[in-house]
Amino acid sequence: MQLAKIIGNAKSITKSDELYGAELLVAVPVDMETMQEAGKPFLVADKLGAQEGQLVVCAAVCTFQQGDTAINMVVAIPESLIWNGEERFGQTVEHIIEEPEPVPPQDSLEEFDPVSSLTAEFKALHQELDRLSADEAAKQNTNAVPYEEYAKYLTTDFEPVDASAQKTETAEGTKQKKTGYSRVGYRSERKK
Repeated sequence: MQLAKIIGNAKSITKSDELYGAELLVAVPVDMETMQEAGKPFLVADKLGAQEGQLVVCAAVCTFQQGDTAINMVVAIPESLIWNGEERFGQTVEHIIEEPEPVPPQDSLEEFDPVSSLTAEFKALHQELDRLSADEAAKQNTNAVPYEEYAKYLTTDFEPVDASAQKTETAEGTKQKKTGYSRVGYRSERKK
């Protein structure tokens, strides 16, 4: 493991699966005795949210799968470094979490009312959709039967009728009477 300072970031077009969710940062090694940058910059993957200017602990991590290479990763963001009773380095949470600057109020927002504008746009959109729906309904050619007419057919009874005029031969050569059905009820009468 080594102590390093984040000095920038690197944008990537694609990443391997091991780097999913990690940000690529540029770090430079730091000498622990002097707390000064010492060495050439290198790339490091960060899933902890390190920010530019922070000191981090980096380590080469490997997933132990065949063909995988070691990846430099940020494994810790130290708050302080103390040895031999002397604090060599300290960074506080206030340094890590930066307060956003307050946005000054703008007079132009008072002149523009987004709710009224959106309401008017939605109203116009609904009117257009209603008009198109009415036009489409007029163009439809439906040959639908009114439900009352259809319901009359549902209430009719069917009774067996002797169809003695129709005789069929079975596979054995004997003649057999064919039984038919006739509708009794609306628009029909029993066959005589």
